[in-house]
Amino acid sequence: MTRRWWPGRQRAWSQRAGSQWRLLGVCVALAVGCIDTSSPNGPVLSISAVRIASPSIAVGDVMRDSAGNPAPVSVTAFDGAGHPVTTLTPTFVVPTRGMHLGTDLVLVGDSIGTSSVVGEVGGVQSAPATVIITFDPDSASGSTPDTLHVVINGTDTLKSSALTVTVTGGNPRGTTAGAGRGGAAGYVVYYKILHAPASTKSDSATALLMDGTRASSVDTTDASGIASREAGLMLHLVADAGLLNGTASDSIVVQATVNGRGAAIHPSPVVRFVIPVSK
Repeated sequence: MTRRWWPGRQRAWSQRAGSQWRLLGVCVALAVGCIDTSSPNGPVLSISAVRIASPSIAVGDVMRDSAGNPAPVSVTAFDGAGHPVTTLTPTFVVPTRGMHLGTDLVLVGDSIGTSSVVGEVGGVQSAPATVIITFDPDSASGSTPDTLHVVINGTDTLKSSALTVTVTGGNPRGTTAGAGRGGAAGYVVYYKILHAPASTKSDSATALLMDGTRASSVDTTDASGIASREAGLMLHLVADAGLLNGTASDSIVVQATVNGRGAAIHPSPVVRFVIPVSK
């Protein structure tokens, strides 16, 4: 039997054929788009972030670890199986001003500001690691906290005023490289509670160190050389009824230690806070 072709049937077939070709074209485009032309051809598939021993370098000094020892930068490259690649030597470049790469891959601070360092292994680059070049610290001071008033108002944890540590230092080259003095940024400050009101539980202290609403005992100085934490007092753990009803007083004593990375911070890298606690 002879099959007849009606115009409507021919148009429908043409539309279906056109759709199939368009779909094939999309699939081809997707397939091409999924080809990773930037993937490395060598043994290195990925690279770690650049590891630095400290967030900052004192101007005129080198990158140091927490003990004050010169500390080189480093990265680790990985192959397709996730194993470290040890047959290739990493290289590093400092693409911005403010510091340079010295001997043994140790960064040297040149001028106050912010710089970065990039690592490369086998043609694969890391993301830039930011480094602050700051004033050489020579002093640390603390704020005077307000009295922490015991007020039973439905809030169990009372917070002190800010326990602020300010670290300042000098620029050994003075005006030739910027301001002569300023805040030492990027220095770690460790806070520790030395004394707090007695607790009803032997395994739970009445006081803790806080950053807003979370427990935190470590801070890093900002661009102004300032680190800050608060002390919190948990009323439900306070054993002294006199402290709660106003017939007695106590205190929270906090020690803050500036990690000078071996530098001499005077008059002392340790700052002591005494927070009076009373009704």
